Amino acid sequence: GKIVNMLTLGALIPFISFFFLKDGYLIQKSLLAMIPNRYFEMFALLFHKVMNAIALYIRGQLIDAAAVGVMTGIGLTIAGFPFALLVGLIAGIGNIIPYLGPIIGFIPAAIIMVVTPEWFNMDGLMTVLGVFLVVQILEGTVVYPIAVGNTVEMHPLLIILGITIGGQIAGIMGMIIVIPLIAIIKVTIEVYFKYLRAYDIIKY
Repeated sequence: GKIVNMLTLGALIPFISFFFLKDGYLIQKSLLAMIPNRYFEMFALLFHKVMNAIALYIRGQLIDAAAVGVMTGIGLTIAGFPFALLVGLIAGIGNIIPYLGPIIGFIPAAIIMVVTPEWFNMDGLMTVLGVFLVVQILEGTVVYPIAVGNTVEMHPLLIILGITIGGQIAGIMGMIIVIPLIAIIKVTIEVYFKYLRAYDIIKY
């Protein structure tokens, strides 16, 4: 059931992204039109920073996916696996869908193993699984925290802790939304304190 839900979410993301890209300006204009004039400047700045934080998060996700694709391709090439770069490309693209990426990447590798006699054995299976396992360990502990942390200006330790806490609270969905949520909270606090200082409500 969770896999079906994740696949459904992954299928909806391109359509949602398309309409946000197509009508993003109109959505922004409609939201800002509802803000009272006395708060307009603050909310306009906040909206801009939130959208920028989300855009940076998406950029970090793309960097992470590219790194997974490159590492998978290189690892399988070193192992002598046929069509290693193609499998790496699919693994990288699949990694855009959180937590289903390794499965999507492994499917073409499994098909290639089935139709390639010298790889259709336990040694071949363990080699390919080993490459995917090492890539996922590196991605989860090094690449993802650095790639996403740098783009959204968060310390890698905060990224790791956020994902861990998000997973404990809301499972896979919590792990997906926790980083953009932290980024939004971060910029909201920054804008809020900027205007408190501007009106001399606080002095630091």
